Amino acid sequence: MANNYHVYVIELNKNVVDRPGWNTDEYGPSGNKLRCFYVGQSAHTPECRYAQHIADRSATFHCICGLTESPVNPYQIGGQTFVVNHHFALRPELYTRYNPLPSQAEAIAMEERLTLELRAKGWGAYSK
Repeated sequence: MANNYHVYVIELNKNVVDRPGWNTDEYGPSGNKLRCFYVGQSAHTPECRYAQHIADRSATFHCICGLTESPVNPYQIGGQTFVVNHHFALRPELYTRYNPLPSQAEAIAMEERLTLELRAKGWGAYSK
């Protein structure tokens, strides 16, 4: 499993566009608050990475996909602020067909592609 990478899409609450730091010019229009997303990539499964994003920051996180054996502090994993504060749901219908990917480079390229595809639909989308 360590050689596979995954892209994932997390739908965000619509009020994320009103948050300081959401750049409507770059991430998507604020007038269309229909849907907003965070697109990411990871060696962890999408379900595990989503759980890491939303984990209680005061507790130890246990990897659910088996990639990391020992418990870790969620602060060490990191969690994009938009996801931590505005997560709504993981959206597998938007990414499942692409996973798994054979390299991190391909996962990064797919992350960028998915972000642009969501923006082309008129939705807000952010990725690193």
